[in-house]
Amino acid sequence: MKFGIQVKLVLMALLIGFFPIVFLSTISTNKSFEEVTHQVENNTQLFANMTNDRIETYFVTREGDARILAESRIIREGVEILNTFQATPEEKEKIQTDFEYFLSTASMYYSYTDIFITNKYNEVIFSLNYSPLDIAPIAAVGDYSINALNGAQSWSDLFRNSFIDDNILVLSTPISGYVNRMNGTIGTINIVINQGALNHIVKTGRDKLGTTADVYLIDQNGLLMTNTSREPYIENGALKETIEADFVTDLSTQIRSNNLDFNEVRTTQSYDGTKTVSNLSIVRIGSQNAGMIIEVAADEVFGGQKALGELIMIVSIIVVVLSLIMAFATAKSFIKPISKL
Repeated sequence: MKFGIQVKLVLMALLIGFFPIVFLSTISTNKSFEEVTHQVENNTQLFANMTNDRIETYFVTREGDARILAESRIIREGVEILNTFQATPEEKEKIQTDFEYFLSTASMYYSYTDIFITNKYNEVIFSLNYSPLDIAPIAAVGDYSINALNGAQSWSDLFRNSFIDDNILVLSTPISGYVNRMNGTIGTINIVINQGALNHIVKTGRDKLGTTADVYLIDQNGLLMTNTSREPYIENGALKETIEADFVTDLSTQIRSNNLDFNEVRTTQSYDGTKTVSNLSIVRIGSQNAGMIIEVAADEVFGGQKALGELIMIVSIIVVVLSLIMAFATAKSFIKPISKL
């Protein structure tokens, strides 16, 4: 009888104390995880939208700047004179000096890698920071410069240039004749943007998401278009390393289908094996679609909730131990009077 009363009181203590605490703590922890997950999704989607807007603004602004440069009298008149191939050495020197003075301010302010000009035959006739002969191969890459000579402002894809020893984007803008605009395009002005500038545009503000946050771009084949913020691709990863993962495959599909509205948050395993909460979306880099991945380590995102869950379990164990002690003490107080009967 003594043993039966103790067991019953212990079971009563468990039913009244332990099980409700475990049940309520489980609900509370799960609810907390859901709220944090929802908050992270909102934060990463907001950051993705802001970054997309910032990237779009940057490239649209560069296009406007290039049109202003191309419309200037100094550029149009100078190219028109050089196109005659009859300019004297003195005239050529003055034109080159005017070009340099006029373009150096824009280049310095926006940290362009270079600004170069081609004539109507797509020959480089001026480069702000390099020899025209060294820059000439850049004008021959892709069809962006030909498109500009045909009258359409055009971006190149991101590509590697061995002479500059960097990955670059080039914006080519048509130059119209000065004396007679009806003569059509007489040359192009070309703005060169390097990998560092692209990395900066994409990653600005990522620290607001967390200390482990990373933002990087991939092309439709999973090839990195920017470096990452964690090893092993902090340096020299862009246009060299390909990310292979299920989420990259899915994002690549959206890039190919030109789904610019794609925006999704999921838990993934990142390029370095870190479990992350990642936002996947599509952005335009010049005229090229790219996949943007924004990720924060899951340990950082859910670290507080894990600590809370552990604290609740510790408190639950303490409550159970105290309940058992009280149950045994209560049982003894019942047993002594009963045993005297």
